[in-house]
Amino acid sequence: MGLRLGVLGTGRMASTMMGAVASLPALTVAGVASPSGGVERAQSFAASFGIGHAYGDVESLLARDDIDIVYIATETSSHARLSLAALEAGKSVLCEKPFASSFTEARSVVEAARRSKNLFMEAVWTLLLPAYGQAEEIVGSGRIGRPAHLTASFGYPVPRSGAQVARGGVLLDRAVYPVSLAVKLLGPVQSVVAATIIGEEGQEDAHASLQLVHASGAHSQLAVSAAVLLSNTAVISGSEGSVTLEAPLLGSEWITIRRSMGASQAGAVGTPPFKQRLKMRLRSVPLARRVQQRLFDGRREHQSYGGSQYRPLLDHFVALVESGTKESGVVPLDLSLEVARVIDQARTIGNSSRAQSELMP
Repeated sequence: MGLRLGVLGTGRMASTMMGAVASLPALTVAGVASPSGGVERAQSFAASFGIGHAYGDVESLLARDDIDIVYIATETSSHARLSLAALEAGKSVLCEKPFASSFTEARSVVEAARRSKNLFMEAVWTLLLPAYGQAEEIVGSGRIGRPAHLTASFGYPVPRSGAQVARGGVLLDRAVYPVSLAVKLLGPVQSVVAATIIGEEGQEDAHASLQLVHASGAHSQLAVSAAVLLSNTAVISGSEGSVTLEAPLLGSEWITIRRSMGASQAGAVGTPPFKQRLKMRLRSVPLARRVQQRLFDGRREHQSYGGSQYRPLLDHFVALVESGTKESGVVPLDLSLEVARVIDQARTIGNSSRAQSELMP
């Protein structure tokens, strides 16, 4: 019969995810609840996606014994509270990012998941994409040497009244993607420096930059924005090369691997004179420069996610439920907790900087 899914939330993200869910024979959507829109909104959503039961409250859906999985796609401010309720009801929980509005909330959810021994996973779907997995394999295998630096950006303009900014600012809404990547590849964070730019409405951060120092000694430079178009790429650099997740960062299907040409290729001290002369002569030949540029451009690899960018996430979560696994190895609880801690600290720093600047004459 397969697994039965209950959906909390009827907004854009819930609607988008239903398209991916429909492609999984193992999943049946058994009910939907709209805690903010009421039963009429839930009924409209249910009619659109062929769902048999609709509720205006969360409790009625969670009380059903035949629902195995709860997917939470409500407003960010309710994620932690609903996650706690679903875990207490004995459900496996897939919660949209960010799964909490603060580090304190995040810690309470993680503790509840471990205490209940129920599966809980934050839906950081990007980490399940094949391109991200390949980048992680390349970094972990040592093909680019010791990883020491990561740059990543995610941003594009949204209307001033955009829901992303209204729900707590760009740090809370968007930073989870680059910060998750940085923590996944470079490990826990030792220190955070952050700066924010407030949107035109003057309430929430619309642009933010972060500098992270990881416990490993590696550094990350991250940017998120709802005000400007960023490069929407990520580059992980090591002592012997780099790997790039090409644009768009959210949904990337192309990676580029570059290998260092070595110190001797740059004319380092100790290079035999005849090699230096040969290099100088080659630099005067246009074709030779083109060949060198091709080498620098690196090798591109295509990593397709198939028909939906959310399908790898759902496949992974369903496999966890079917096998009885209580924690994801790709998006483990400790990773989600560390990301929440970093973002919480960045928001605190940003708010503090804003307060200080407002006090200056």
